Amino acid sequence: MALSSLVTRQTDLPGLLIAALVHNEILWLRPFTWGSGLIGRALVRVVLAERGLDPSPFTIPEHGFAESGRPAYVQAIRNYGSGTLDGVAQSVIWFSASCAIGAAAVNV
Repeated sequence: MALSSLVTRQTDLPGLLIAALVHNEILWLRPFTWGSGLIGRALVRVVLAERGLDPSPFTIPEHGFAESGRPAYVQAIRNYGSGTLDGVAQSVIWFSASCAIGAAAVNV
């Protein structure tokens, strides 16, 4: 499935999984000379809002990414890039845990 259709197409896949795959794919491919990480993190917010997980964009997934530390962030992207089922699963688990940390940090 092409990345653009993963973002825009109606699917039964969980929104958090879609956000993880979009984020990880952008960071793995690094399609932009500068800002691939920024674009990937922005797309996380778009997907989470669009899929109804965070319609008011109050969560701060970036907080969870920062809390886990850069080495864990880089390792998660490397795991995703391995292309193995285990590697992709590990990256999605890391992403989900990071989003949970970010959501828990919100004071509304």
